[in-house]
Amino acid sequence: MENKKFKAEIREIPVNMMGTEMYQRRIYPERIKLIRESFDERVVSLPIVCWQNDHFEIVDGQHTVIVLRELGYTHIDCIVIVVDSLEEAARLFSVKNMHRFSKRLTPPEEFHARRISKDEIILKIDELMAKYGLAFGNGTDTRAVRARRAIESIFVRYNEDVAADTFSIVTGAFPGERAALNAAMLRGIAYYIKQNRKRIDVETLKRKLRRHMAEDIINEASSSRMFKGQKAFETVLRGIYGRTEPATA
Repeated sequence: MENKKFKAEIREIPVNMMGTEMYQRRIYPERIKLIRESFDERVVSLPIVCWQNDHFEIVDGQHTVIVLRELGYTHIDCIVIVVDSLEEAARLFSVKNMHRFSKRLTPPEEFHARRISKDEIILKIDELMAKYGLAFGNGTDTRAVRARRAIESIFVRYNEDVAADTFSIVTGAFPGERAALNAAMLRGIAYYIKQNRKRIDVETLKRKLRRHMAEDIINEASSSRMFKGQKAFETVLRGIYGRTEPATA
């Protein structure tokens, strides 16, 4: 069997040559406090870094680096890994933190890391959402979508066409309604489309849904005694789609 060599080494790195790019996660004061209070240099976890541009990029261990800086260390022993690009470093960061047992990445942090690493699924989702004037975000903007997991689930579990129809419906039937971008609402609409694609017309569904508030649909589905989750949404949406529209003068 051919011997394989892992491309990493332990090196002493100057603290002033270590930094993080945008994909690194936020600082947690409580984690810094815990590391500082239990600090013992004999058993401290070695940060993982890689050389990028003009500094060593911290792939893992930024809280440890912060504590060591505060304690006056000018050089730190680190595990230095070999990567070909910042995108690859971001991918390693994302994978490392998805499988760790300590504090995990929040969905926004994970998605941002995957975006920088040029994750194909995330880039496709970004492109499709932009087409409908949407973007991932946590602000009060009515176009900001927080339901990252729900969007990725729709995209992967169903397909891009179902995701596109879902975005078309929530933006066309409920413009400006934050509730329409609720994770349960998005999953429910996608499920209904997938189950009834051959029996419904998306434009007709949008037109009928405009007579309703997104929040009312969510409440009706949530209060269903017969069905739960996506099945409850399908029942509500099927009822709305099947209703006869009032005659226009």
